[in-house]
Order: sequence, then structure tokens, then C-alpha cells
Amino acid sequence: MDIKRNETPSWVESDNCQQCNKPFFWNFRMMFDTKTLGQRQHHCRNCGKAVCEACSPNRLTIPLMGFETAVRVCSICYALLKDKDRPSHAVLINVLHAVMSMDLDEMKKRMVTVGQDRVVKVWDVRELFSLKSEQ
Repeated sequence: MDIKRNETPSWVESDNCQQCNKPFFWNFRMMFDTKTLGQRQHHCRNCGKAVCEACSPNRLTIPLMGFETAVRVCSICYALLKDKDRPSHAVLINVLHAVMSMDLDEMKKRMVTVGQDRVVKVWDVRELFSLKSEQ
């Protein structure tokens, strides 16, 4: 793959949410001073900031960082990323049944699997062979 991936950010540690400043549940001093319950800490997968649930209610894919499925992002990053084009960079193959038997026909570039659920699936694996020849 010729796609340049971005490194995931380091997670920032904090005693308070870095957006709304609510205390996390281990920050007893601030919880007592503000007379509020502590929040659970989460991390934005895009910027790495420590945020509470209220400040990170959204999920997005971030393929350039390797997150092909939706992950937690803070409200600020969600606003920045939601309208940007984020095409997937992975080839996903849906094999949800437990494969009991498999046969590969290299000439036809097809694979047959038989699952524990007795479902027979025929897979077109030409793309996998083309990746092998590129290397």
C-alpha cells in the first residue's frame, strides 16, 4: 500500500476533562470542592485528549490512523472530521462463521469455505493474488 498513515496520538493524562473541566472520579479534591460526582475518563482517538462521556459522544472512522471502524472522538475533533472524506484503506472480508473446511483453487482464484453452520461460501480472491504479485 502506498498510503501514508498518521501515527496515533499519545493519550494525555488529566484529572479533569480537557474540554469541560469536570473532574474524573479519582479527583476527590475537585469533586468535594465543586460538589459534583466524578466522571469516567475517555480518550479521543484523534487528538489523544482526556475527555468525559458528555464531551465525546460521537464515533467516527479515522482510516489514516488505522481506525477502520468507528472509534470515540471528542466533540471538537468530530466537528473537524465529520464532513471530511475518509475513505477506507483496508480490504475487509466478512467471515463471521466458524470455518470447518476450506479449499483454494489457485487457477480460478476462488476459495470455498464450509462453516460450522453448514453454510458454503465461495470467495473471489483475485485481489489477494494481485497483492501477492505486487510484492
